[in-house]
Amino acid sequence: QGTGGGSNSIRGLIGGGSSPFSNIIEFVNIASLGDAQDVNADLHAVKGYMFAMKASSRGVVGGGVYCCPGAYYNTLEYVTIQTTGTISDFGDISTTRYEGGTASSATRGVLMGGYGPGYTNIIEYLTMATLGNTVDFGDLTNQNSTGNYSACSKTRGVIGGGYVHPGTPYSNIIDYI
Repeated sequence: QGTGGGSNSIRGLIGGGSSPFSNIIEFVNIASLGDAQDVNADLHAVKGYMFAMKASSRGVVGGGVYCCPGAYYNTLEYVTIQTTGTISDFGDISTTRYEGGTASSATRGVLMGGYGPGYTNIIEYLTMATLGNTVDFGDLTNQNSTGNYSACSKTRGVIGGGYVHPGTPYSNIIDYI
């Protein structure tokens, strides 16, 4: 529960998690059956509900939470999808947050919404091939920013649904960039 993941056409990565909280990264070979295997590189912190993006050769994870009491993260880390053994610092997100949506292309990763310690409608991006911090991209149309779902193609990212706080209805709004 609450893991981050990404893949290329050969290998899929799964990292972190919240039940139980974890810093382990595992991989699967997409073309064959079998159990996940340890990448032998761990996230720098035990956390779940991270933002996860990928380009053809690089996976980037960021943000996240370790609960109770909540410790929120703004760090970004990356791993080369085809290798095992090294996860490195990528940069930082402008604020601590978790459980938002993501979209990525071959050149850019986008983080949308999230929580930590307040709800946000902020959209930020990073350039996948270079290291560095996120940059402001714009805003979502609503602030229902946790428990939402995202997907992307090579040219468009979508995010929908979401939850703000008790007593507020879940959102049925879908935004795209």
